[in-house]
Amino acid sequence: MCQLNRIKEVLAEQGRTRKWLILNLNKDVATVSRWCNNRIQPSLETIEKLA
Repeated sequence: MCQLNRIKEVLAEQGRTRKWLILNLNKDVATVSRWCNNRIQPSLETIEKLA
């Protein structure tokens, strides 16, 4: 399976949680879950904020 993003892994590497991401980006729980499970990809704007 091709891994398109590493959000879940990077959160773990940095000792952060999905909840932290949800609160800091003001995103829906379901949206962040889909990102972390590679079901959807964040927009380029969101990726810039993550970086």
